[in-house]
Amino acid sequence: MGSQSPSAIGSRNPRTRYAPRHFDGCGRVSSASGAVVAIFRQELIFRLTKWKQHNNADRAVFDDGVFKEAIFLERLPSSRGCFVCGKENPVGLRVHFDRTDDGVRAGVRPSQHFQGFGGVLQGGVAAGLMDDAMWYAIYGTADTMTMTVELTVRYKAPVPVETDLTVTARVVEQRRVLFTCAAAISGPDGTVLAEATGKFMTAPKALAEQLKKEMT
Repeated sequence: MGSQSPSAIGSRNPRTRYAPRHFDGCGRVSSASGAVVAIFRQELIFRLTKWKQHNNADRAVFDDGVFKEAIFLERLPSSRGCFVCGKENPVGLRVHFDRTDDGVRAGVRPSQHFQGFGGVLQGGVAAGLMDDAMWYAIYGTADTMTMTVELTVRYKAPVPVETDLTVTARVVEQRRVLFTCAAAISGPDGTVLAEATGKFMTAPKALAEQLKKEMT
């Protein structure tokens, strides 16, 4: 996502006309043009704010090329040795999950090292990605350590390697110590390539403490 100048982000009032001839060499303005300057200043602040939000945001929403909304994500801790998210695992995917308004998301670009048939992500790796995403959806929303007790996967299309993919997950239901979640893997164009549902049980206290120590 390339940066845009403040003037390229759009105006709330495109009919506004500015009159720089009212400014003198020291930046002062005549009292007669005070209203125009007030509008100019307000619009400039608006554009600069939007420009800053656009460039600092994790994701930006546009409508017909006009910046509308900045979406900021919160990076969640990763474990050390996990095959999916472990940042110290030399042969893993090293995925970083971010908390969103309704769950978690992560971007991942699997190398050929993780393929099954040529060019296609191995099915177990795809399942592992969604399993981990659902675990993080619980961790990110309920701050609870869990263990997978059931995992159902539906492969809708081949999941390619060497391609930018998006993994998302959310908590669908919670009943005491049992969480039900849903996850998906999408391609660069947003097409859903695989889906999963899972059930997760709250980990016993001793195991939960051990798991927390692995999160950094």
